[in-house]
Amino acid sequence: MDPFDIEAYFQKRDIEDTYIVNRFIQRRKNLEEGSASRTRKYFNRDHAAANQRLIDDYFANEPTYDDAKTRFPSNRWRPFK
Repeated sequence: MDPFDIEAYFQKRDIEDTYIVNRFIQRRKNLEEGSASRTRKYFNRDHAAANQRLIDDYFANEPTYDDAKTRFPSNRWRPFK
């Protein structure tokens, strides 16, 4: 496309504007009909048991994971310069 061809520019802009408007109308219609609403999958988790497992694994007299296993690599905690 010639950068100085105003007619071609207006034609391309009109096509893009029409596409955007039609897409907006379609999305509004979908929202009004309720077909655009998505449901999340729900996993029933036992949060109390998971919390108790964490406490038992890390804070018991004989923890499952010792300090050597829970250390993070030192290069992750460098301050920003």
